Amino acid sequence: MSQASTREAGLLLALLDRVDPADAEQLNNLGVVLHRHGLTASAIEAFSTAAVVDPSFHLARRNAVRALTERDGTQPCLDAYRAQAASEPDAAAPWVTLARLAFVRGDAAELATAVAAARRLGATEAWCRWLDVAEAVEVGDLEAAASALAVEGREDAAGWRWAALIAYRRGDLRAARERIAVAVARGPSDPDAHLLRAFVLGDLGETAAARQAYQSAVLLRPSVGRVEPHLALDGGRPRGAPDGEANDARTVVAEAAPSRAAARRAIGLAALAMGHTAVAERALESAFAVVPDVRGATALATIAMGRGDLATAFRWFDRLVAEHPDDAVLWNARGVAAHRLGRWAEAEASYRRALTLAPTDPLVLGNLAVVLAHQGRLADAVPVARAAAVAGPRAVRRNAAGILAAAGAVPEAHALLSALLADAPTREEVPLLWYALARLAYASGAMASARTSAERATLADPSFAAAWHLQAAALDTAGHPIAAAIATDRGLVAAPIVTAPGYELVTHDGSSERRAG
Repeated sequence: MSQASTREAGLLLALLDRVDPADAEQLNNLGVVLHRHGLTASAIEAFSTAAVVDPSFHLARRNAVRALTERDGTQPCLDAYRAQAASEPDAAAPWVTLARLAFVRGDAAELATAVAAARRLGATEAWCRWLDVAEAVEVGDLEAAASALAVEGREDAAGWRWAALIAYRRGDLRAARERIAVAVARGPSDPDAHLLRAFVLGDLGETAAARQAYQSAVLLRPSVGRVEPHLALDGGRPRGAPDGEANDARTVVAEAAPSRAAARRAIGLAALAMGHTAVAERALESAFAVVPDVRGATALATIAMGRGDLATAFRWFDRLVAEHPDDAVLWNARGVAAHRLGRWAEAEASYRRALTLAPTDPLVLGNLAVVLAHQGRLADAVPVARAAAVAGPRAVRRNAAGILAAAGAVPEAHALLSALLADAPTREEVPLLWYALARLAYASGAMASARTSAERATLADPSFAAAWHLQAAALDTAGHPIAAAIATDRGLVAAPIVTAPGYELVTHDGSSERRAG
């Protein structure tokens, strides 16, 4: 696990126990973790609430603006606020918002126009006065920051603090110490000034004075003393798709703080996206006990499925389809749970119900073909498998090839497998494809081809016991008993009990589960 992933896991664990809807710093950090995993609307809610809880927490406001811009796009926001500025010529607020959006977009011309208009109309926010300086410092252009600061001047505490920060970033510690001392004298209640002074003094080796400055910062803003950092969005694209929650960008900052149940559910979904299933299950169960919801229940069912607790997973999905009978995704998931429990008739019924809601869904078609094959109904399975393979994902097409081969349509199965092998397979998929081709060749009596394909499978995965044994069978049939014995020994070392890979059942969250057959 990377250092960043470890840090996020630690934050999730800390937030799970202590998340407080009235704590701006915790809400901000929760928002960053959610944003990184594609839960954009929940992240916006967390950032915006943090900004309302603590109006001086500028980092949360900046995170909210960036998340809003990524989700909604800048152009609709710009058009709306430009129209508002035109209709309210004496109002500063639309120009302030335009300045924020221009800052996020890096549009220097519109930024200058909006800031000038906001100042002319009486905007007094500190960030507005020093926005040009802040922008340059953030992107690391210290020369531009110094030039902007020279134009703005540094007669007040904020100006001296920016001057000290520029000197500190340049490595001029003595100039930084002189300037931050002025900033602290002119703004003794500014925790950021005291904190910067602590860093400067610490780097100069003045440990006692640095400790005193840090304590002053903590007294003014207790959150400075937290072990967990204040996180900022790094501008990278979040993983996954937006979570689809309905939040209006224009009103989200005025919404009430999320409930404890909502916060825990959001933590659980983020933990699940990161692979921390124990944290996720704990959070989702506590949230569901207070406010039942379909997303939390689906996630809990998925977790149960992943650890092999099929009975629990089936009970969750059975409850969900009863409450949401028109959801094809849930019917397919219920079918997979029943299928893995060996309840094939019930699985088939679930898949067919899903197909009445989504008749051309290749995932459901593929799973239906597999359950028909497992019941020995190959004549029924073949046309369904062919339909699924047309637009199905790779696992569905592999299943289709296996069903076609079992039904005797060897050339068609060979063509499907060869196409998959030629189309950028994953490292895990390569040995499976070569093994499947080896089985086709062996069944057709082409022992040389079977041996070659099985060798390719074992080269890709030396622990693939079934491929070693198939290679041994091909060698023995071709009259090479010694080489066959060696291959058999390799297979026994890899796995004393050999199970050939079978079909894979696929769900709409992208996961699949291999089963023999």
